[in-house]
Amino acid sequence: MLIPGPLETFQIVDRSSDLPVMRHLAAVDDVIAFAAPALAAVADAYAGEPEADRFRLNNRLDELLRDCADSTAPGLGDAAPYYLMLPFSRNAVHSFAKIRQVLGEGDLFSAQTYAIAHSEDVPLLLLKTEAAQGDMSALSGAGIDLSVFWIDLAPEGT
Repeated sequence: MLIPGPLETFQIVDRSSDLPVMRHLAAVDDVIAFAAPALAAVADAYAGEPEADRFRLNNRLDELLRDCADSTAPGLGDAAPYYLMLPFSRNAVHSFAKIRQVLGEGDLFSAQTYAIAHSEDVPLLLLKTEAAQGDMSALSGAGIDLSVFWIDLAPEGT
């Protein structure tokens, strides 16, 4: 099972096969478990879009939410991952408090997603960005260890 961060969840909701997360998922047969805060980050970003775009984007999000209720998700090929949605549990509340002390007042959606991954002991699926690597390094330095499957953004062959 893998939990994508908010940025990665955006790419999954978009479903464009050109995006790094979707290319990565095409070869993955793990269960994809969305953290509710990551899905909320997508909805929050969509709320600021012009009405026509907001309607189209919210439809994509609704499709994904329906896929979470079903056992398979269309659009990812024959070996589509199984989608789940993980809520913010009691254990995540305690993890969140520790994570926020380390990461500060930055990205609440990511901190909450990290807390769910930590409390459920499930690896994160993150794009290999400086920000994400910095978060994981800071958390590890504070004794909060999260397993991460990185999606490298470097072009193949470099």
